[in-house]
Amino acid sequence: MRIYWIITGSVFKIGVLIVLLGAIQSCRSRKPQSENAVWGEIENKLGIRIQQQSDLQFYKEVVKWLGTPYKFGGNSSQGIDCSGFVMTIYEVVFGRKLPRQSAQQHKESRPVTAKKLAPGDLYFFDIQGKGVSHVGMHLTDDYFIHASTKKGVIVSSLKETYYSKSFVGFGAFRYGD
Repeated sequence: MRIYWIITGSVFKIGVLIVLLGAIQSCRSRKPQSENAVWGEIENKLGIRIQQQSDLQFYKEVVKWLGTPYKFGGNSSQGIDCSGFVMTIYEVVFGRKLPRQSAQQHKESRPVTAKKLAPGDLYFFDIQGKGVSHVGMHLTDDYFIHASTKKGVIVSSLKETYYSKSFVGFGAFRYGD
Protein backbone atom coordinates (compact mmCIF):
# COMPACT_ATOMS: atom_id res chain seq x y z
CA MET A 1 0.00 0.00 0.00
CA ARG A 2 2.84 2.33 0.85
CA ILE A 3 4.35 1.85 -2.64
CA TYR A 4 0.98 2.77 -4.18
CA TRP A 5 0.97 6.10 -2.31
CA ILE A 6 4.60 6.81 -3.23
CA ILE A 7 3.91 6.16 -6.93
CA THR A 8 0.62 8.08 -6.87
CA GLY A 9 2.26 11.00 -5.06
CA SER A 10 5.12 11.06 -7.57
CA VAL A 11 2.74 11.02 -10.53
CA PHE A 12 0.74 13.81 -8.93
CA LYS A 13 3.91 15.87 -8.34
CA ILE A 14 5.04 15.35 -11.93
CA GLY A 15 1.59 16.38 -13.17
CA VAL A 16 1.67 19.53 -11.04
CA LEU A 17 5.18 20.29 -12.28
CA ILE A 18 4.08 19.94 -15.92
CA VAL A 19 1.10 22.25 -15.35
CA LEU A 20 3.32 24.84 -13.64
CA LEU A 21 5.90 24.72 -16.43
CA GLY A 22 3.13 25.21 -18.99
CA ALA A 23 1.79 28.20 -17.05
CA ILE A 24 5.23 29.74 -16.76
CA GLN A 25 5.84 29.23 -20.47
CA SER A 26 2.53 30.90 -21.40
CA CYS A 27 3.25 33.87 -19.14
CA ARG A 28 6.43 34.73 -21.02
CA SER A 29 5.92 37.60 -23.37
CA ARG A 30 5.31 36.46 -26.91
CA LYS A 31 7.99 37.07 -29.47
CA PRO A 32 7.24 40.01 -31.72
CA GLN A 33 5.61 39.08 -34.98
CA SER A 34 8.20 38.27 -37.65
CA GLU A 35 8.82 40.94 -40.22
CA ASN A 36 7.72 38.53 -42.98
CA ALA A 37 4.36 38.08 -41.24
CA VAL A 38 3.94 41.86 -40.93
CA TRP A 39 4.64 42.31 -44.65
CA GLY A 40 2.19 39.50 -45.40
CA GLU A 41 -0.55 41.29 -43.44
CA ILE A 42 0.21 44.60 -45.15
CA GLU A 43 0.09 43.01 -48.60
CA ASN A 44 -3.16 41.27 -47.72
CA LYS A 45 -4.81 44.49 -46.56
CA LEU A 46 -3.57 46.49 -49.56
CA GLY A 47 -4.47 43.69 -51.98
CA ILE A 48 -1.11 43.90 -53.78
CA ARG A 49 2.34 42.35 -53.62
CA ILE A 50 5.05 44.75 -52.43
CA GLN A 51 8.11 44.07 -54.58
CA GLN A 52 10.71 46.05 -52.65
CA GLN A 53 9.95 45.65 -48.97
CA SER A 54 11.33 48.81 -47.38
CA ASP A 55 9.87 51.74 -45.46
CA LEU A 56 7.79 49.48 -43.22
CA GLN A 57 6.61 52.43 -41.10
CA PHE A 58 5.10 54.08 -44.20
CA TYR A 59 3.14 50.94 -45.11
CA LYS A 60 1.95 50.39 -41.54
CA GLU A 61 0.61 53.93 -41.44
CA VAL A 62 -1.17 53.97 -44.81
CA VAL A 63 -2.87 50.64 -44.06
CA LYS A 64 -4.48 52.28 -41.00
CA TRP A 65 -6.21 54.76 -43.32
CA LEU A 66 -7.69 52.27 -45.81
CA GLY A 67 -11.42 52.80 -46.11
CA THR A 68 -11.40 56.24 -44.48
CA PRO A 69 -14.24 58.18 -46.12
CA TYR A 70 -13.54 61.09 -48.45
CA LYS A 71 -14.32 64.56 -47.18
CA PHE A 72 -13.29 67.67 -49.10
CA GLY A 73 -10.96 69.65 -46.83
CA GLY A 74 -11.00 66.77 -44.32
CA ASN A 75 -7.95 65.94 -42.30
CA SER A 76 -8.94 63.16 -39.91
CA SER A 77 -10.05 59.53 -39.76
CA GLN A 78 -13.67 60.81 -39.93
CA GLY A 79 -13.00 62.07 -43.46
CA ILE A 80 -9.99 63.13 -45.51
CA ASP A 81 -9.24 64.40 -49.00
CA CYS A 82 -6.31 63.42 -51.22
CA SER A 83 -3.91 66.24 -50.35
CA GLY A 84 -4.83 66.06 -46.66
CA PHE A 85 -4.06 62.34 -46.70
CA VAL A 86 -0.64 62.92 -48.30
CA MET A 87 0.08 65.82 -45.94
CA THR A 88 -0.84 63.74 -42.87
CA ILE A 89 1.21 60.69 -43.90
CA TYR A 90 4.27 62.82 -44.64
CA GLU A 91 4.08 64.55 -41.29
CA VAL A 92 3.51 61.34 -39.27
CA VAL A 93 5.91 59.03 -41.11
CA PHE A 94 8.58 61.28 -42.59
CA GLY A 95 8.39 64.27 -40.21
CA ARG A 96 7.89 66.57 -43.17
CA LYS A 97 5.30 69.34 -43.54
CA LEU A 98 3.84 69.58 -47.02
CA PRO A 99 1.56 72.20 -48.56
CA ARG A 100 -2.18 71.53 -48.14
CA GLN A 101 -3.26 71.53 -51.80
CA SER A 102 -2.29 68.95 -54.44
CA ALA A 103 -1.36 71.66 -56.99
CA GLN A 104 1.00 73.23 -54.46
CA GLN A 105 2.44 69.81 -53.55
CA HIS A 106 3.11 69.27 -57.26
CA LYS A 107 4.73 72.68 -57.66
CA GLU A 108 7.04 72.21 -54.66
CA SER A 109 7.99 68.56 -55.23
CA ARG A 110 11.06 67.43 -57.12
CA PRO A 111 10.27 65.55 -60.36
CA VAL A 112 11.24 61.87 -60.28
CA THR A 113 11.17 59.12 -62.91
CA ALA A 114 9.18 55.90 -62.61
CA LYS A 115 12.42 53.91 -62.24
CA LYS A 116 13.46 55.96 -59.21
CA LEU A 117 10.13 55.91 -57.34
CA ALA A 118 10.32 55.09 -53.64
CA PRO A 119 7.44 54.29 -51.27
CA GLY A 120 5.58 57.51 -50.53
CA ASP A 121 6.64 59.40 -53.66
CA LEU A 122 3.74 61.22 -55.25
CA TYR A 123 1.54 60.63 -58.30
CA PHE A 124 -0.11 63.79 -59.64
CA PHE A 125 -3.28 63.94 -61.74
CA ASP A 126 -5.25 66.58 -63.67
CA ILE A 127 -8.73 65.15 -63.19
CA GLN A 128 -10.69 68.29 -64.08
CA GLY A 129 -8.57 69.55 -67.01
CA LYS A 130 -7.53 72.67 -65.08
CA GLY A 131 -4.14 71.61 -63.67
CA VAL A 132 -3.15 69.25 -60.87
CA SER A 133 -6.21 68.44 -58.77
CA HIS A 134 -5.45 65.00 -57.32
CA VAL A 135 -2.51 63.28 -55.62
CA GLY A 136 -1.65 59.78 -54.44
CA MET A 137 1.39 58.03 -52.94
CA HIS A 138 3.52 55.31 -54.51
CA LEU A 139 3.23 51.80 -53.06
CA THR A 140 4.86 49.47 -55.60
CA ASP A 141 5.06 49.03 -59.37
CA ASP A 142 2.13 51.07 -60.78
CA TYR A 143 0.11 51.00 -57.56
CA PHE A 144 -0.64 54.04 -55.43
CA ILE A 145 -2.82 54.85 -52.43
CA HIS A 146 -5.05 57.90 -52.39
CA ALA A 147 -8.31 59.36 -51.15
CA SER A 148 -10.89 58.77 -53.87
CA THR A 149 -13.96 61.03 -53.86
CA LYS A 150 -16.29 58.03 -54.25
CA LYS A 151 -14.55 55.26 -52.28
CA GLY A 152 -12.38 57.06 -49.72
CA VAL A 153 -8.81 55.86 -49.13
CA ILE A 154 -8.10 53.06 -51.61
CA VAL A 155 -5.34 51.47 -53.67
CA SER A 156 -5.46 52.05 -57.43
CA SER A 157 -3.27 51.32 -60.43
CA LEU A 158 -1.83 53.80 -62.87
CA LYS A 159 -2.81 51.27 -65.55
CA GLU A 160 -6.49 52.04 -64.93
CA THR A 161 -7.72 54.18 -67.84
CA TYR A 162 -9.26 56.80 -65.55
CA TYR A 163 -5.89 57.50 -63.92
CA SER A 164 -3.60 56.95 -66.92
CA LYS A 165 -5.55 59.56 -68.93
CA SER A 166 -5.21 62.24 -66.27
CA PHE A 167 -1.69 61.43 -65.03
CA VAL A 168 0.64 64.44 -64.93
CA GLY A 169 3.83 63.08 -63.35
CA PHE A 170 5.67 61.87 -60.26
CA GLY A 171 7.14 64.01 -57.49
CA ALA A 172 9.39 63.47 -54.49
CA PHE A 173 9.90 65.32 -51.23
CA ARG A 174 11.83 62.85 -49.09
CA TYR A 175 15.22 62.66 -50.75
CA GLY A 176 18.04 65.08 -51.28
CA ASP A 177 16.75 67.88 -49.05
